[in-house]
Amino acid sequence: MVKTNDKELIRQFRRFLDDNMYDRVYAQICGKINYCVNPWQTEEFVLNQLLLCTKKQNVIYKLLLLGHPMDYEDVCSAIGQRTVWLLTELGIVQQKENTLHSDYSIVAFHDRYFVVDLPYYYSNCKKKMTDVYIGFDSYDLANFLPLHKGGRMLDLCSGSGIQGIMLASQADEVNCVEYNEKVVPYTIFNTVLNGVDENITVYHGSVYGPVKDKTYDVIVSNPPFIPVPEDIDYPMCGDGSEDGLSIIREIVTGFKSHLNDDGWAMVIGECIGDRKTILLYDMLQEILDRDFDVKLMLHGRSDTMSKVESFAKMYADLNDNDPECLREGRRKWHQMFKKLHAEYYYCFTLKVRKHVGTESRFELIHPDWEKTEVSLFH
Repeated sequence: MVKTNDKELIRQFRRFLDDNMYDRVYAQICGKINYCVNPWQTEEFVLNQLLLCTKKQNVIYKLLLLGHPMDYEDVCSAIGQRTVWLLTELGIVQQKENTLHSDYSIVAFHDRYFVVDLPYYYSNCKKKMTDVYIGFDSYDLANFLPLHKGGRMLDLCSGSGIQGIMLASQADEVNCVEYNEKVVPYTIFNTVLNGVDENITVYHGSVYGPVKDKTYDVIVSNPPFIPVPEDIDYPMCGDGSEDGLSIIREIVTGFKSHLNDDGWAMVIGECIGDRKTILLYDMLQEILDRDFDVKLMLHGRSDTMSKVESFAKMYADLNDNDPECLREGRRKWHQMFKKLHAEYYYCFTLKVRKHVGTESRFELIHPDWEKTEVSLFH
């Protein structure tokens, strides 16, 4: 686990990353488009790009991005014994005999750095259940955060802290709330690493619990949203209960008491529906019956049968590619979607503005997937 008790050491690590242009080289070896969209380029692609890089860059990115075990002497020769000490002292790198390795990955995004878990599909990942998550959905929200200067802002289900850290450049105060106690030290570490710890407070707790008496000008969240059968053991960072809405429902309900008048909220995620109903849209109309301008944008759709296969495969991957888990996953997700009458799986962006004393206005925005179905969305 990373250590957060010595901020000066974390700042020294930041200087090491800056001095070696980690962000710029990261963009080069991951691909510029990938850099802005998805933190996880394929391992093969990165290794091929590193063939064009210096020995020092190979050591840095194999150790700190890909988590490859490296010879102690080779690492010391490339980056210096003092830096090796710094990395081990902070808990980013571990030493076993003459080998250095890391269970984490240092992700770069617009001159910010995030210490997160290696993705489960990287060859040197030893922990299949991800705690400190960052993914394309994290970047999607970070790229479209509401523009609001000043005031107090809240990042719910903060994980790596990426949203709160991005908001810190425009807010007077940012609060981050993370439910998984194992993740909180990483959220704190990343705020220090990015030099915004003075105006960010990180709380451990469930949704609004730790900030129940506070109100905000901006609330953002990339919450757990994956619909998961009750008896499937799935990583906490993704499990949104059977309908995928358990955490989203709490977040939306809290807009009434925690969002200031004229304040903004933005949530991104995924949701299910049938040919007539989108569960999230119905839920929004039920909860936000007054005082809100609500826009729900659907920007991707797939049939749930294809998601059954992908969820089951992911479940099997998390259990050492167990074929029995693959069969069990297919069966249980299929049964669950059938029970919920779920035919489609949507990617969504929800943007809400609070207007006290007005009737709520709802707008559903979506591509014209099939002209015969357009009427179903009105």
